Amino acid sequence: MKRSPLLGEHTDEILKDVLRYSAKEIADIKVSGAITAPEKKEKAA
Repeated sequence: MKRSPLLGEHTDEILKDVLRYSAKEIADIKVSGAITAPEKKEKAA
């Protein structure tokens, strides 16, 4: 028995292999927050 894929587990593969995005385009998409939440900046204490 195989488990179901996790949400977003194959996103990089789809963007690269199916949609033919370059590594830079994928990085730009991720930084934009379109497929992942933008990284939080640490607050100065």
